[in-house]
Amino acid sequence: MPDWWKKVKPNSPEEIRKLFDKWNQALITGNAKKVAACYSSEAILIPTIRDEPRNTTQSIIDYFDIFLRRKPQAEIVGGRIKIGDGWAKDVGIYEFKFLDNGTSMMARYSFFYVKENGAWKILNHHSSFMPESVVVEQRISEAQVRNLFNLWNDALIIGDAEAVLNRYTEDAVVLPTASDAPLTNPNSIRNYYRAFLRLRPQCQILCSNVHIGTNWAKDSGIYEFVFQATGERLRGRFSFIYIYTNGRWKIAHHHSSIMPEDGVVANRINPQQVRALFDQWNRALATLDSSRVIDLYSSKASFIPTISGPPRVTPDEIREYYDTFLEFLPRAEIVGGRITVGANWAQDTGIYEFTMGADGSKAVARYSFVYAYENGLWKIVHHHSSVLPEEFAKRIAEKNKRDKLKREEMEEQRKKEQKRKRTPFFFATFGAAVATGAALASIMDPK
Repeated sequence: MPDWWKKVKPNSPEEIRKLFDKWNQALITGNAKKVAACYSSEAILIPTIRDEPRNTTQSIIDYFDIFLRRKPQAEIVGGRIKIGDGWAKDVGIYEFKFLDNGTSMMARYSFFYVKENGAWKILNHHSSFMPESVVVEQRISEAQVRNLFNLWNDALIIGDAEAVLNRYTEDAVVLPTASDAPLTNPNSIRNYYRAFLRLRPQCQILCSNVHIGTNWAKDSGIYEFVFQATGERLRGRFSFIYIYTNGRWKIAHHHSSIMPEDGVVANRINPQQVRALFDQWNRALATLDSSRVIDLYSSKASFIPTISGPPRVTPDEIREYYDTFLEFLPRAEIVGGRITVGANWAQDTGIYEFTMGADGSKAVARYSFVYAYENGLWKIVHHHSSVLPEEFAKRIAEKNKRDKLKREEMEEQRKKEQKRKRTPFFFATFGAAVATGAALASIMDPK
């Protein structure tokens, strides 16, 4: 006869509530088998988010394999416990918090416990949505799920980090291909894509597997990046988890990893080595040989210089710029910078100061160097240099001030000149008037 037919009465309601705590701790481990171990071998589970009852240990494990991906934690909001001979019941309302996307869900529960092989186990577990807060399912097809990838890829192609960021939820998690650190907030995701998009990536799915749930969908498989800045290709494994939030489908989780067998082998470089690439460029400036400078740029480099309007996108255009720039005898020094290292690429951004040997003048500017590893060498694939906005405004203000002073000096000089011209005329006119007055006086006074 099973233990649960025997009259084995629990000690107290507190002991029964601890059974719930044990079940919740098993959820937190993320291990479906540990959760299933809380259930009787004859248990029935009627779950919250699946229609069909689970009446075998394996089917319970299968359910929790899916459910635990959302990283649930449960807390009882209110419940009542009843204890009988050989059984106990805990019924009420609990709240799940899902750590994968920060959402929560209230549900009604009933746990019916019995003693099995000397331990209290769940014989029946029924969980159901709150009737007044049942989530309305937003249906989506497999084709529509795959099209969500196209929206993300379109944002990559236009090269706008904000547009890419807009495809993610506010609390999305990204495990990117080209960075070790997980990205867990909008700022870190935005900064990653600002650097990544300089490689001008385009992506295509090679194979895909779509799974659809209630207001969530998952697309996983293999995709391939083509980097227009370098011409390189990179295949990777991907998984996107989309959720329906605020009337839109967004990426809540994105995991991307290099193919283990045929991915690009990452050529390691540390921040000190990245900074040494700048020093190499600066030494090339000192040679005053534009060919030496050009050798440090990729054949597919783009260069937006400080003191020239149009971008330079060919070696000849870049050389033409340096032929002129090197006449100023420039030397550069980094005032402050930040280095980011990825798989076969690195970025150095910050502020540098030029000293022009030709006249001793100085210029402070913002810089971005993006380096890529190609043909066994680290090369500059993108270089953007721009005047500091505040410094530029200061220079404009100083120029306006100088121009104003010059105009005032010119006006003062003009007035002096006019006065100088008027003075002889005044004395001549005054003298003539005096003479005329004297003549008239003599006529009127014959004495």
